[in-house]
Amino acid sequence: MADDEKVKQVLVLALEMMQDMLKCTSVLIKACSLPLSGTKRCRRTTNRDGFLVEKMKLSDDGFHDSFRMSKSSFMKIRAIVNLPAVAGGNISNDELLACAIYFLAHGSNQRRLEEVFGISKSHLQKRVLEILVHIIEALSSSIDFQGNTEDIQDEWIRNESFEPFRGVIGALDGTLVPYVAREEGFGAQTQWYSRKGFTSINCVVICDARKRICRFAAGMEGSAHDENALQHTDFLDTLPARSYLLADAGYALRERLVLPPHRGTRYHLQEFGDVSRRPQSPEEYFNLKHSSLRITVEMCIGLLKGKWKVLTRGIDSDFKNMRIISYACVCLHNFLIDVQDGYRDEIHDEDSEDE
Repeated sequence: MADDEKVKQVLVLALEMMQDMLKCTSVLIKACSLPLSGTKRCRRTTNRDGFLVEKMKLSDDGFHDSFRMSKSSFMKIRAIVNLPAVAGGNISNDELLACAIYFLAHGSNQRRLEEVFGISKSHLQKRVLEILVHIIEALSSSIDFQGNTEDIQDEWIRNESFEPFRGVIGALDGTLVPYVAREEGFGAQTQWYSRKGFTSINCVVICDARKRICRFAAGMEGSAHDENALQHTDFLDTLPARSYLLADAGYALRERLVLPPHRGTRYHLQEFGDVSRRPQSPEEYFNLKHSSLRITVEMCIGLLKGKWKVLTRGIDSDFKNMRIISYACVCLHNFLIDVQDGYRDEIHDEDSEDE
């Protein structure tokens, strides 16, 4: 009898313990179903248009903060870029296009894009680059000199004091785009280090007087000299007849092709800022006028990098994808100028990188 009583007591205690465990389990289930405080959950909507639809309801100020363009410009791009439908996909092309432009505008990593648009990382890796390729296919024709050669040259002659520069069709310069090199092996990444102390690629830029980019090449290592990067392109062979480019002293003089300033003489505009420091020789006067025109390409590059932050925050991808990203930025840069979307332009100061 005593043994039976002990067995009953043990069974009662076991039953009470099981009930307590069930209560704890139900509490844990409820707690896990609640969002953690201070964390952001991925946006999930039925049609996956949540973020874009919300931004479309805002003013151009709010829309510009996210996509660096007006709403009307975004709709024009959507109409021009031919995005094929993906079988079985539940993410709209409008949302994917918005995601790709947002990536270029902010240089956001995949985790940030996943939080904002609610698109998985695996899907982002595949589709965002596809969207950028379609943007390039639709807008790449804009990377060229537009219009009659004489009209393009006339845009550079602002007044009669610039008449000696008649024949100028564009301004030439190089710019560094931060690039996370993935080459392996001893010394493999050394070639990508630029004079500014970070791994990058050296891009060649030629623009017209409207700051449109008419020639663009991305591919040379950051350690390459601007002159060397130019020699690896065919840009000088494709210039219109009877025209030439303005360049800084880092480029060699080429008859009827490239015109640099006089070396060993004052050149930059700030060196002539004071009235007492007016040009004292024909060479200094030539350099003053030369700098007044050539600064256009520096402003062009500043606008490009100021609008598309991915070009200043670094591209962490392989070499092929890096070129796709940079070319897509150039295509959108020219498109916005062509549609006269100069809305609240940001200018990136490259000189600050030297400080």
